[in-house]
Amino acid sequence: MERKRKAKRYLAKATHHFAKPALSKRASVHPLQYYHHTLGNQGVGRFIQARLRAGGDEQPGPTRNRQRSDALGNQNAAELHIAAAPQESQAPPPAAPAASPPAYVHPLTAVALIARMQSESCKIPKGQHGVSKIVQFGIFDFNGRRVRDNFTVNEQFTLRKGPQSVFQSLKPNAAKAQRGRFDDCYRLYQPSPLPGDLRLEVEQNHLINGRTVSKNYVTYTSNGISVCVFPRASQQKDFGTRCKRF
Repeated sequence: MERKRKAKRYLAKATHHFAKPALSKRASVHPLQYYHHTLGNQGVGRFIQARLRAGGDEQPGPTRNRQRSDALGNQNAAELHIAAAPQESQAPPPAAPAASPPAYVHPLTAVALIARMQSESCKIPKGQHGVSKIVQFGIFDFNGRRVRDNFTVNEQFTLRKGPQSVFQSLKPNAAKAQRGRFDDCYRLYQPSPLPGDLRLEVEQNHLINGRTVSKNYVTYTSNGISVCVFPRASQQKDFGTRCKRF
């Protein structure tokens, strides 16, 4: 009996000396109570003596497992941080500037596309006698590409052959080119019928911003009007020597 009382006093002192607070509030069982519940009083005494002989530095199992879990959690968090760092540092590439449309290249050229004898917009006024013709032109740039901008097209005339008085009756006009196309109305009329032997030859030049864009020979007779258009090949500044008649 005396031996049992000494063992209990030793057990109480050992329990007070080696008991440590739990690391987690969630732990409901004290470490030494855990071993006491599992091994009994005598088992706890033998366990404590074995721990004293071995040095007693190792912590009980639940605390060691908890620290290992915390270490793994910290390691996983570090790995996640390292993996996410390159993505956070990558900046989106700058947007490429929009390509601007190429500007047309001078000099421009007005090329005849089609001619018509009758048109509501180009007819002889009522009570007058004369002839008329309307020609549609398209505008091309120095490289032979169609130009689809809007322009104001002026014209000028130079006398080549014919009566001066009739030539002076020609009045230069201005046309509006819409998307690179415009109509030119050629007319010659007077109150009395035109003379049968009338022949007036002039050179016509269309102008855009003061620059010559066409070279045409226009012939007026009492029977009609002929427009002969000189072409200008792409990447050439001079007009050709042969014309196309409309």
